Amino acid sequence: MTTVRTAALIGGPASLRLLGSYAKDRRQEIQQELINTWDYYDPTEYADEVLANFPAQPGLDLWLFRPRQWKPIIRLGNLRSLIVEFPSSIGTLAADGLPAAPLLSLFRLTGVNDLGVLAASCELSHLRELVLATNDHQAVLNGLDALATCTGLRRLQLVGWRSLPQLAAASLPVQLRSLSLEPVPVEYNLTCLVDHGLTVLSLSERPGTSVMLG
Repeated sequence: MTTVRTAALIGGPASLRLLGSYAKDRRQEIQQELINTWDYYDPTEYADEVLANFPAQPGLDLWLFRPRQWKPIIRLGNLRSLIVEFPSSIGTLAADGLPAAPLLSLFRLTGVNDLGVLAASCELSHLRELVLATNDHQAVLNGLDALATCTGLRRLQLVGWRSLPQLAAASLPVQLRSLSLEPVPVEYNLTCLVDHGLTVLSLSERPGTSVMLG
């Protein structure tokens, strides 16, 4: 771990190659140190030379805190989970493509977000878990019908949305087993869930919210 830190402080092409050689080391402390070192280098070069060398199994877990980190990880084929923590929108992110991470969490979404735009721009069948969250009271989420294209999706979590389009039975992926709505929009109809076969349903209500389950 000391060698990783020293190489990061020295910088330059030689240190980047050295760090790339450490990427196949499966020790958790080494992998975490390599991820933390990303900020010391050009994000694209580091993704190509170091992050791309991480073992495909169990895969790479990444948290993105800066917009400049998004494009460099689009081509990575070894991602297991990806959490985006910087403010953005589905349209902005989808314009560059979507990394093939089975577990995808988009926090701090702002503005208008259309899931249909995401489905139109890239293949979504690889998704197993999807979290779409916002702390922006003006943010809007549309296009939930596009969930039908997420054929392998097993867990869906929608967090912080003041309003949501109505879910329909035809838009729910067949494999979906866990659904979380935090909070449930006012007078939201969840009748479509009655016969879907969910094993986990988590609903957080605001005062005055009415939920119809059939």
